[in-house]
Amino acid sequence: METPREKETLQRILAINWRAAHHRQQMQPALFREYLRRTALWSESLGWNDAHSIVSDFPERILPNARATPVNSTLLQQTLRTTQRTTVYERMILTRALNWAVISHQPRVEAYHLPDLYEPLLRFFEFGGWLDKGEFHGEWLISGQTEQIGYALAYLHLPVYRSDTGSLQ
Repeated sequence: METPREKETLQRILAINWRAAHHRQQMQPALFREYLRRTALWSESLGWNDAHSIVSDFPERILPNARATPVNSTLLQQTLRTTQRTTVYERMILTRALNWAVISHQPRVEAYHLPDLYEPLLRFFEFGGWLDKGEFHGEWLISGQTEQIGYALAYLHLPVYRSDTGSLQ
């Protein structure tokens, strides 16, 4: 059964303009760093020392088999594959963001009292960010910048993201 949060997240993802050069490009690195920081917080709380910030499936780790409805998952995949210019890694991580929307208000998730894992990542994409695998091991292209991204716990001490309007919720 579709949850309101799942529906809202799907709509946000489908509304992303993947071809636009966004005027908020300067915010992209900070939003991505905030996503990395949050993966570290969740990894630490879950005792998941080898979690990777991009490829690890956090929703599956917390609530195995909790997924978005098949209709929404299919719509997401088909739309991102056919009408948008997305990489396999963007589709993978956005599928996990949709699955997160399904579990985010479950008591088991709320009991951690941690910030929403995927909100900064959704904002990153909404502000024109993109990601892809780099040429070498551990290398990722984050909006065109080459970054070495590894285990999530490495980002535990990044500063909290703050914008002109305050921190992300």
